[in-house]
Amino acid sequence: MQKRFPWLIVLMILFGSYALWRILSQPPPASVPTEVAPTATAVLTPTPFRNQPEADTNKAFTGLEQIYYNSEGGFSLLLPVDWTASEAEATPLGNQYTLSSGGESDSRILIMTADTTQEAALAQVMCDGCEVKAQKEVILQNNQITSQRVSLKGPNLIRDVEWFFINHGDKLVVLSINNPKTHESLEAIIHSFAPGQLTDVGIEALVAVPAARIHLAGQSGVDPLNVVVESMEAHEWNNSCMGIALPQALCQENVPTKGYIMKLRLGGQLYSYQVREDGTLAAPEFPFG
Repeated sequence: MQKRFPWLIVLMILFGSYALWRILSQPPPASVPTEVAPTATAVLTPTPFRNQPEADTNKAFTGLEQIYYNSEGGFSLLLPVDWTASEAEATPLGNQYTLSSGGESDSRILIMTADTTQEAALAQVMCDGCEVKAQKEVILQNNQITSQRVSLKGPNLIRDVEWFFINHGDKLVVLSINNPKTHESLEAIIHSFAPGQLTDVGIEALVAVPAARIHLAGQSGVDPLNVVVESMEAHEWNNSCMGIALPQALCQENVPTKGYIMKLRLGGQLYSYQVREDGTLAAPEFPFG
């Protein structure tokens, strides 16, 4: 007897063939276009200091045009014109003077009798709950005076606190000078420390100085008074580019141009600037040492 071919198997083969034909007959899916990155080069911005609040961009930078004289300590500092100083306030460590700007204060001067007290231990007394992060010798640039810089950190501090200890005759002068809003140490004021009473503000009267400070600070996201003028030399160039290689269309030859070659220090890095007498800048040479 002839054996019948199972119809169920035939139906399964037909169904499978139809399903395969449907799959193969479908058009390929449209390809997703690959995203092309822009060809323009991104401009890198410096990373701001950790925990630094937003800078107050509405307040004009006035430079260091005020002479502050501390008769007890026998020294001078250069301050912004809108800063004020309190009268002496007695503390267990010595007389304290508070510096304020716009009613806000984060700067102190302490006058003590010079002794053998270790600066780091003394700084911890003045900052309750703080611990020493670093200590190093710093030469105050304006008058080549040696100081001890002590950095403190603490759980309740927005940022590290800097104290500068200066032995001046029979006095120990202790400075902590900071921006009242961002709390960053204002190195330019610290470095303006001068024995005795100043009679003029020196290079701070030149518009070239704040112009260079503002430019470098703007590149780095810091207070301009964080920038220290390491050196400054008057110079005259024979072209409008002040000796810097710029496209010819931007540079006029045989044009006497007076200005300054400046070395600025910020955060341990040295920068070179060439600034005209009117405060306009040639292209700065970014860090060289």
